[in-house]
Amino acid sequence: TFTAGKASSSAHVGSICLRGLDCNISGGDRDLAEYYSMAIDNEGMANIVYASDVGTPGGTGFTFFSKQTAGASLYQPAPAPPPLTFKTPLLVDGARQGGEPSLNLDGNGNIFIGAIGSGANLWKSSDGGASFRFIKRFDEDQLENGGDVDLAIDKNNKVYLVDLTLPNAQISKSTDAGETWPQRSSAGEVNDRPWLATHGDNTVYLAYHDLTIETIIIEKSTDGGLTWTKNLTGISDPTLLAETVPNTIDGQIVVDQGDGTVYVIFNTSDNIANAKQPPFGILSNVYVAVSRDGGQTFSNYPVFRGWTQTVDPASAQTKGIAGQAGTNAGSIFPRLALDRDGNAYAVWASNNTRNSSQNFDEFSIWLSRSTDKGKNWSTPVRVNQDNGTNVLPDISAGAAGQVVISWYSTSAIGNPNTFALNDPNVKWDVYV
Repeated sequence: TFTAGKASSSAHVGSICLRGLDCNISGGDRDLAEYYSMAIDNEGMANIVYASDVGTPGGTGFTFFSKQTAGASLYQPAPAPPPLTFKTPLLVDGARQGGEPSLNLDGNGNIFIGAIGSGANLWKSSDGGASFRFIKRFDEDQLENGGDVDLAIDKNNKVYLVDLTLPNAQISKSTDAGETWPQRSSAGEVNDRPWLATHGDNTVYLAYHDLTIETIIIEKSTDGGLTWTKNLTGISDPTLLAETVPNTIDGQIVVDQGDGTVYVIFNTSDNIANAKQPPFGILSNVYVAVSRDGGQTFSNYPVFRGWTQTVDPASAQTKGIAGQAGTNAGSIFPRLALDRDGNAYAVWASNNTRNSSQNFDEFSIWLSRSTDKGKNWSTPVRVNQDNGTNVLPDISAGAAGQVVISWYSTSAIGNPNTFALNDPNVKWDVYV
């Protein structure tokens, strides 16, 4: 069961382009960009950072922060989650734009927000999110900076930030709660959407999509981010390699802090999708790459296969869409979280196809769970309880069986990539 609460007033009006850099080429509104971030604090309450262009300077995307003030804590078992309430969203910085924000909290309650605008920027709050202080802009000496950003914090509260620059990703490290950043290293040659995770004290993982060989790459550092060792690919299954490369999108990397199991979630197409829409079919599937040997080797397991699990060919033909239903799980990005017992949870956005009576263009948020280290996954369940269009999920987990999921939602029904720009009937809000 799920309980939902609205964490924002109107965050955006009109279409949301979810095609990545193709939006810049073919046109589309990227004010909300492609992701935002949520994390739980020491009390088990949800903290959310997201982009909004409603009421902002120039009507462009700025970073906002909101925090859960009532309702279920993820660290306290509850038979039925009560309604959630949130603080009035706070504009983090009215002088600096911020899209695609990343959020993390250290063990002392400090909240860190990284976001891209005119570069990769970092803010910090030491008062529970009541206010934020700008720390710095990263990598101004690079040819390009601020392509993507992610934050990770290890068990001793060292903070790591990755910034997508050209031609590499830059990984910076702070040992004084984000005040200074004396260490920086480079990894991830010609990559897109890098993600960070830590294990223990000095082990750091970097996952990304390699643009030269078009696959998922994982790099590892055992000296606190000074040097990096590259794993050739996170996609090891020969059949999966044959049908997906070069059409993949990586989601985040997560590490079990107990036994060190490494998870990377990602979207893929398959041969059926590629044949329907050559040469690169829509991203119909969700997979995980799992390593039990510290990132040396990875095994691949399907979380959800769109064509084989959902498409009703007869119904699709009747509706005149020739088998294109139920396959778009690539409204980036899929996300993953682990609870304190090591159970894995995957969330993603996909058009509805669990039965043939549903609108094939109605996007919902889906959740699946694995209790055996990613080998097998439960039948997906729909998270949002109302109709409309729901995209861009994030997830955090607490005690065994307890998760919090956030997403953007509008009551308008349709493909989020094709809504009219600035359509007043398409109003997006943040839900949890």
